[in-house]
Amino acid sequence: MKKTKLLICLISLLALAMATNAFAIQTNKVKVTFVAAKPATLAIAPNLVSLKSGETQVFTSDPKDQYGNSVIDGKNYPWGTITISYTAIPGTGAGTMAGNTLTATSAGTLVVRCDAQVSGITSYTLSAIAQVTVQVGPVSPTVSTVEVPANGIADGTLYTVIVTLMDAGGSKIAGKNVSVTSDRGTPPDSFSTLVQPTNAQGQAIFTIASTKSGQAKLTVVDVSDNITLISSPTITFLGGTATHLAIQAIPTLSAGTMYTVGITALDKNDNLADYNGTIDLADLTGSLSPTTVTLANGSVSVGIAMTTAITANTITAAKIGLTSAVSDPFKVDPAPPTVYSIIPGTDQEISCGDTLDFTFDFLDPFNNHVKPNSSYNSFTTGDLVLSNDSQGTFIKTGELTGQLTTTNNATENALVYGDMSVTLK
Repeated sequence: MKKTKLLICLISLLALAMATNAFAIQTNKVKVTFVAAKPATLAIAPNLVSLKSGETQVFTSDPKDQYGNSVIDGKNYPWGTITISYTAIPGTGAGTMAGNTLTATSAGTLVVRCDAQVSGITSYTLSAIAQVTVQVGPVSPTVSTVEVPANGIADGTLYTVIVTLMDAGGSKIAGKNVSVTSDRGTPPDSFSTLVQPTNAQGQAIFTIASTKSGQAKLTVVDVSDNITLISSPTITFLGGTATHLAIQAIPTLSAGTMYTVGITALDKNDNLADYNGTIDLADLTGSLSPTTVTLANGSVSVGIAMTTAITANTITAAKIGLTSAVSDPFKVDPAPPTVYSIIPGTDQEISCGDTLDFTFDFLDPFNNHVKPNSSYNSFTTGDLVLSNDSQGTFIKTGELTGQLTTTNNATENALVYGDMSVTLK
């Protein structure tokens, strides 16, 4: 009872003092900022990841102090700073890190480790890891490769073609059926098989052979997924060992006229061979020029000429060790006539109205008999008429035979032709 009365008395006195400002209470305000303590734990998220090769994943870290407060990367604290870094540690799989972003590059498993490096009064490192599983992605038409030799011989020799199927990250893909074809078709190019599955290394191995020289462009298709690879390599097939010669067809020529003809050395499949050397030429007339030519890389284009006219000539190209070539028959005509002879070749006397038997023989510069063209068929001089149409006949050798007929009123020495003059009497 006494305690209660005392408490009431104290309260009353306090109220009276406050009402009359008998005393005042003074306070000071102080702002206090609490910061995180040194990090004690580190977590990485996500910590279980499944990717396909070529895909990416962004990771985040969460460093905290012992009271559960987050610590900010790069911020200055009273105790120091913290620096976060990420590392991809390969296992059966692999990947690359760019900052906190992982790019999966190879199928299998790997670890992404996050490190928090504490620097300051005391230095230490906290680490956390994420488990990553990388699965094989779809076949990449750009990353997949095709390996072929640059050159081959077109003699049936086998050459290896290696196709490697990979996803966007470069992981090898097994169990896919692959086909390889040539833009030249089959034949001349042939493959060991049309379709081949990829092995554990993602490879399908073929062989190619050809009997035709030239460039073959390959097309490779993942037939399991109907994906055509961007890589379309070429292989250049070269001719094999020379086995025989060939000569181009030759048209009708004129004696003494130059004509360019192609001569080649070929392999057993008629491809141009890599042959360098001389060969001999001969024709039926014995007037061919030149008689020796030199082939470079299996061929030569050379100007030829003959001076002897012949109805059916051939040229033979020959070399010891090679099968000779004989051209198709061709004709050699005489050159235009430049001289002539007359039979009889002495001066003749005939009476008016009589006839004279004669022969004209036209020759070219190489003494080939020339059958004159229409300008030689007839001519008229005064009262003397030489007419092939009515009295003369050309024969194959170029000779013109016939009769010279005079009129009764012909004048003397009316015809002088070449070395023969005809005198009328």
